[in-house]
Amino acid sequence: MWVVLALVFAFWSLLTLLIARRHNWARITTLLFFVGGIGFWIWDPSALSDLPAYGLALELIDTVITVVALYWLFTGSGAAWFRPVKHADHAL
Repeated sequence: MWVVLALVFAFWSLLTLLIARRHNWARITTLLFFVGGIGFWIWDPSALSDLPAYGLALELIDTVITVVALYWLFTGSGAAWFRPVKHADHAL
């Protein structure tokens, strides 16, 4: 179990690092995983209803934080940050 946990942590850490390095596919992959997770909740609602109250609260907090982060990644200056940078000619 610890190996699986370590691999999941390593995967999300790598994906976050690649987002920080402006890899557009990494932010899209994160969005797809999030949508897939929401789809899983819809497909199997018992995954949420069987949780204790604190587990449900943590899931809700995690979901809200992820929605805010994805919103920032895909709108405004977050979206502009992923656009290719056009370098001006600074010939002296």
